[in-house]
Amino acid sequence: MTELGEFHTPEYVSAVMRAEAAQAISDEERLRFNLGVNGNPIYGEVFRRPATACGASLMAARLLEKGGIVFNPAGGTHHGQPSRASVAISLSLNPAGTGRLRAAPPA
Repeated sequence: MTELGEFHTPEYVSAVMRAEAAQAISDEERLRFNLGVNGNPIYGEVFRRPATACGASLMAARLLEKGGIVFNPAGGTHHGQPSRASVAISLSLNPAGTGRLRAAPPA
């Protein structure tokens, strides 16, 4: 959760978690966070699936720090904004992994 907060606002991450748990979202949050509208559906894993994929990107970055080649088959979903869903993506993977790599000391 902490690493998701490095790109996404805490309010947005909490809203996505609530949307998954309730399978619904308030009208206010729907408009504020663009969830449940405009091609950004609320579905059974609207938080868990992209959060797990973000974790895979972070793990890939950690492994790259040690050298070698990595592949994240869950990667590629990168349209989430810091405080809004975009193009059916609630959480963004690229900032998670690239942020980790940028923060790493040079090898």
